[in-house]
Amino acid sequence: MFYRTMLLACLTISAMNQVSAQEDLIVPQQYNQITASDAGMCGYETQNSSCGQQFCCVPNEAYGLHRTSIFGDYLFLTARQQDLDYATPVDGTTNTAVPVGQTSVVNPGYRSGYRVGGTIAMDDCTSLYFAWTDFDSEATNQTALPGGSPQPNAFLRSELVHPNTLDVAVDSLAAAAIYGIRFQTADAAYQKRIFGDCNSRMNASLGFRYGGLDQDLRSREQILGAVQVNSDIDFKGYGPRFALDYEQCNDLGLLFYTRGGLSVLAGRFDASYQQTSIFAGQQARAGISEDRLVPQFDLELGTGYQSANGRFRATVGYMYGIWGNVVTMPGFIDGVQADAVRGVSDTLTFDGLAVRAEIRF
Repeated sequence: MFYRTMLLACLTISAMNQVSAQEDLIVPQQYNQITASDAGMCGYETQNSSCGQQFCCVPNEAYGLHRTSIFGDYLFLTARQQDLDYATPVDGTTNTAVPVGQTSVVNPGYRSGYRVGGTIAMDDCTSLYFAWTDFDSEATNQTALPGGSPQPNAFLRSELVHPNTLDVAVDSLAAAAIYGIRFQTADAAYQKRIFGDCNSRMNASLGFRYGGLDQDLRSREQILGAVQVNSDIDFKGYGPRFALDYEQCNDLGLLFYTRGGLSVLAGRFDASYQQTSIFAGQQARAGISEDRLVPQFDLELGTGYQSANGRFRATVGYMYGIWGNVVTMPGFIDGVQADAVRGVSDTLTFDGLAVRAEIRF
């Protein structure tokens, strides 16, 4: 009886060991959908069974696998330090007149824009990225003085006309200006995962960017009759772009992201200035056409949510877009008035909110 009992116990232990060995082979496959070769190619860290259950935003899947997708962004941006002075109240009509009030300014301010695009997945680790961004900002401002206000003998001096022409007269009591800034970019890039684990990943992308920048000014002032100043600055450029995109997600579907990119656009600035009078005709004209390299830097930081199956994502972030070595309208007007338009260079910065909705397939 004793020997039979011992034999039965040995057979039972042997069977349990075989079942355990089979489970060791099955469990990693159940929670690990990426093979060892795929993990090495994508930069994934080695996963275990707990990864698929506890940490992945999408259960049983490593975070951030490349998928075909489409997205749309709502942008609410402003152009920084682009205030344009156009008229100042002064106490007389001579060159010795001094300011007696606040200078009138036109500033594009915050306006809406959009960005649309998508990705085409080549495999779990790589994809093609496309995007189009359009932002248009325009502002109008006007001012007027009743005779003798804010002080007796107060008039408006133009801040936009050429200084060698008359900038204030006894009828200089009204002025208005319209100022607009618009930019467009088109991106095409190859994206590749460079590392990732259960709840984070980083992609690097190398591609190409088109960038267009337009600035327009229209002003009208009363200086011995209507005087108009019209100015346009246009730029179109093309160049390479390199970007990094990092995300981290928790088990509730909340994600945090940082995106940054650098582009160098080779293009041409065409800028023109024209001042005309209803009585005297053309009073001043200037312009430049210059080839330039324009560096661009983009940065966006934010948070969002991803659905349990990873098909839908919504994010909100704050973005910065910096254009270097550009001709800005305030700088160009200053150059025209100083008779030194060649070599005018400045930095143009856009910043504001970016809200995205994305569907992945």
